[in-house]
Amino acid sequence: MMNDVTIYKALVIGSDGNLISFAPFIPKCDFEQPKEGYVDLETSFPFSRFVAGEKEIELKFAVGGANYDGEVSLVQNGVEIGVWKGVQMTQSSLNVNLTVDEKKNLRVLTYRFPKKEDKDYYFWKTEKNFVIVDVDWTQKGESPELDECRKYGKPSSKL
Repeated sequence: MMNDVTIYKALVIGSDGNLISFAPFIPKCDFEQPKEGYVDLETSFPFSRFVAGEKEIELKFAVGGANYDGEVSLVQNGVEIGVWKGVQMTQSSLNVNLTVDEKKNLRVLTYRFPKKEDKDYYFWKTEKNFVIVDVDWTQKGESPELDECRKYGKPSSKL
């Protein structure tokens, strides 16, 4: 039981060794600029998407350090679908390199993912941290995370 969320960074839910849901604790939706090699949470926000009736969805993932040569990988529904070193794809069924955002000091993946299952899970990870984005193809609507962040005049993401 969690009595004091201020001592934790996130709530992570998994099943059979696979992480499937992620709720980071970001007070007032003030996302921190990631250090080199750390996943950028704001780029992937909101972490839950409800897209019934759609056949594909554009998702974005990023990692700190525009010129950093660290490794990052993407797992979809428990299967690794991409690995990048720096911006170069080293293993991927996506066949796309990361782009560089010099202004935000990030390496970014932007990709349109087709529906695979009724609920798809995307796990973007480095050796330092990770983010999970859930895509629910059976429900339609906005993520409750967006409503919560609007109380603070956020988010800055363009959804």
